[in-house]
Amino acid sequence: MAIPNHPGLDRRTAPRLKVHLGCQLTVERIKHEAFIKDISPTGALLLSSFMPPPDADVLIKIETHLIRIPIVLEGKVVRRDSINTEQGPVGVFAVKFSRNSPALMLLVNKIVNPQIV
Repeated sequence: MAIPNHPGLDRRTAPRLKVHLGCQLTVERIKHEAFIKDISPTGALLLSSFMPPPDADVLIKIETHLIRIPIVLEGKVVRRDSINTEQGPVGVFAVKFSRNSPALMLLVNKIVNPQIV
């Protein structure tokens, strides 16, 4: 995200990795399906037919063949928007993670370097 009056300057502390990972999003103990569009060690951009409330605390669960254990990430919704698709409106929202996750770092490394076993 560019800083106003400073085009091209990025406030992110970690680079984003473009992905298309299915995940389960839990908000207020209710589970929803979502897709992660991009991810970094500090946050993610998600798409879902469900739009979480502003500043909502969320739980994101990722299960993938790339690693054997599910990854569970806690965070807070920091930005929200919506887009229109052929299937109807879709929520697009950014989540900032509450803490670092070694399992997420392992997944990111396996996506960037698929030859890692």
